Amino acid sequence: MADDDLVALAYRLVERLTEHYASRLNELGLSRAEAKALLALEPGTPVPVSTVAERIWADRSNTTNLVNRLVTRGLIERRSGPDAGVGDGRTRAITLTGNGQALRERLMARTAEDNPVFADLTAAERHTLRDLLARIDAHAS
Repeated sequence: MADDDLVALAYRLVERLTEHYASRLNELGLSRAEAKALLALEPGTPVPVSTVAERIWADRSNTTNLVNRLVTRGLIERRSGPDAGVGDGRTRAITLTGNGQALRERLMARTAEDNPVFADLTAAERHTLRDLLARIDAHAS
């Protein structure tokens, strides 16, 4: 395979992954932004909204609106003071609720399940691909 094929193959792969991901988000009743926010949070670890904004590459005001939607849906909760888990007592943090954690886990499982992109790869090939993608991602950032 010539190196000039890599970009075209990567674009086609992204399109296929995006299509699969979009159908799973629709199934779970999530927007892409909501899913990104849920995936940016680690269960049991409160983080400031500004950190979530950085992780999902969004500005603070859009992230605040997104957080408001997720709070309304009962998927995350705001914490302040000692419960926020951050050094500054004035900083408010957010964390997944039980429902949010369950939906996050379901999202991760459903996007991996029946994924046509990886369907015919062996476990060893998936492991190799994971390592290559992690290396590419680390180098790109």
